[in-house]
Amino acid sequence: MSTYIGNHPKYAQVPLYTITSVGSLTCPLTWTPGTAQACLVFIGGVQQRPTTDYTVSGSTLTFITAPPIGATITVVGLAMQGLIGTPTVDSVVVASLNSAFVLPVAKGGTGATNLNAVSTGGNLYLAANFGAF
Repeated sequence: MSTYIGNHPKYAQVPLYTITSVGSLTCPLTWTPGTAQACLVFIGGVQQRPTTDYTVSGSTLTFITAPPIGATITVVGLAMQGLIGTPTVDSVVVASLNSAFVLPVAKGGTGATNLNAVSTGGNLYLAANFGAF
């Protein structure tokens, strides 16, 4: 049993795709790697070089030179492209923010104070309470 300082490592399922080549330049994947560098590609056990031997667009792997018919193609996903939403204009309102947070802020190099979120008239402001100097 291993001993760790801090948090134990977390494990994730890594996409693995194996097919037998039919001599096609393209290969549909079951996930979206995002870039050629986000996956390892092997033809017959020989690792291919991203952008030199293959490219990725969406979930399609494209070889620069078609693999030989009957060769085993193995693709290991290192990362998957995710969607990070961007809020539309005026879609984030004060009610959707947590105004109960408190952050320590240094004052003049000594002591500390609090930085609080204050909601007024539909706007969110940060207010500092520096206390007496």
